[in-house]
Amino acid sequence: LLKTECSEVLSQCQAIFSLRQEQMYLCYSALGRYEQELDCLKGLEEMNPGDTRLISEIGLCLMQLERYEEAAQRFYELEYKGERVVPSWRAIAWCNFKMGRLEQADKYYRKILQQDKVTWEDYLNAGHTTWCLKQTTEAIAHYRNYLQLYRSKRKDTTQPLLSPFDEDRKELLLHGLNDLDISLMRDILQPAPES
Repeated sequence: LLKTECSEVLSQCQAIFSLRQEQMYLCYSALGRYEQELDCLKGLEEMNPGDTRLISEIGLCLMQLERYEEAAQRFYELEYKGERVVPSWRAIAWCNFKMGRLEQADKYYRKILQQDKVTWEDYLNAGHTTWCLKQTTEAIAHYRNYLQLYRSKRKDTTQPLLSPFDEDRKELLLHGLNDLDISLMRDILQPAPES
């Protein structure tokens, strides 16, 4: 075979391999097999260095594996490149919250809350962060914004409004709050019955 033919064949094989890796990582992700997903993603990254979509996917996979330091590094890279900035800020903030770097998490949640498309999750997580930093008044304001947005956006109206708050109970306990604190906050936030 000539060099040009070999290059052409090699290029076609790489494209097929890349497609297979792509399919495999999506399947591993759907099955919750995150170590295998990460292997596939890293293989794809070797073939496509600097691909911002892959950097983001690797970061998300690392978060699933609770490897928050490594995940945060991926999202810092995206922030530096100016790519997927607000989603990167969300991931950076959550990783820092999970690692107990509350001031750093708070810095990013403040940036997020200044953007146009703030989600109820942003307010909820900002509330958690400020509350764990003992900024209770600010936390209550964030939680009230979360409840207002969540009430208008939720798809399942049978789900109680405080369900997402309750799902994060373990995180709040890990960051120094206690069951009494959480019960009192629930009482403060308990919305009036919907009509």
